[in-house]
Amino acid sequence: MKGKLALTLLVGVLFVLVLGCPKEAEVARGGENQLAQVSQSEEVGDQIPPPISDSAQASTTETDQPDEVEGEPDEAETLPESVPSAAANYTVSDEQRDAIQEMLAAVYAKLNWVAPRSEEAYVYALNEPEWLEKVPCWCGCARLGHISNRECFITNEGELDPHGAGCKVCVDIALVTRDLLAEGLSIGEIRKLIDEQYSSWGVPSTPTPYYDS
Repeated sequence: MKGKLALTLLVGVLFVLVLGCPKEAEVARGGENQLAQVSQSEEVGDQIPPPISDSAQASTTETDQPDEVEGEPDEAETLPESVPSAAANYTVSDEQRDAIQEMLAAVYAKLNWVAPRSEEAYVYALNEPEWLEKVPCWCGCARLGHISNRECFITNEGELDPHGAGCKVCVDIALVTRDLLAEGLSIGEIRKLIDEQYSSWGVPSTPTPYYDS
């Protein structure tokens, strides 16, 4: 089991280093949002969510955003902010938690960076992989053979994939999906918001089928 996880980790980290998440490469190389450690006992960075839309401002607080990446959509087109309270609805076993943290530590050792709130995204992916199979990822991982956002976190064999740990786009899409589902939006509505935000980046999305529910 550990040997298989180690092999999956090695392959995933190589994908992140060589191919994955072109929109996040500048951030990672520049040291933005670097973490002192990837332990559950500490919050990851400032827990930077996607930018706030007009519809979400009444229920959210202002959050510092990272420097704008070239090609990123204007703030008026961006997704609603994630709602932190939704994280309380999901948990994993101690063994799964240890596996996530071990993987995050290995990714950090390779990249000197992991995506903020990535542990939350892995916890959600382990609990609700079927929802993440219904939303696309726009980080460029379609060229890795990914079909949906789920594969950024969980392989088709059910193993942890380290790709999402090194990509803020993957994490943001997973957590926005989680939180907007909790608010009552349909998966079709969430897919539309995701596509509207990232389609202007010029990076192809995964070939995720469309679902209304």
